[in-house]
Amino acid sequence: AKAKSKKNGDRRLHMPIKLVCFFLFGLFRSTDSSSQHLLNDEEVQQFIAEGFHILTPDRLSLSSEFHQKVYDDLTHSIEAQGNPGNNIMPAVPEMTHLLNDPAVDGVLTSLLGPSYVAGAHRHCHI
Repeated sequence: AKAKSKKNGDRRLHMPIKLVCFFLFGLFRSTDSSSQHLLNDEEVQQFIAEGFHILTPDRLSLSSEFHQKVYDDLTHSIEAQGNPGNNIMPAVPEMTHLLNDPAVDGVLTSLLGPSYVAGAHRHCHI
């Protein structure tokens, strides 16, 4: 029985959360998410079944110019120095704005609960 529960636990640990970019981010705490940014029951069920949620840029408060700048800066960093690994935030500090966007915070609050804390690992997965 122990092996079976360990196996099930391992599957849950490897379930990806995909949001706009494929990266994990630095330590921060959720602020009060407005209910308009929380996922509905169907979206949470879809995440549970499929293992990811797509949050498109048009649902964020950030401009298309912002998204282009982050993309350009990240592309430049990778081309110049290779994958920044755990130094992605220093390489592209604007990504902090993405992580603090109310829509991103709402998705994370819906899935992780209020006052979630994200781990310090932040690696660019390409």
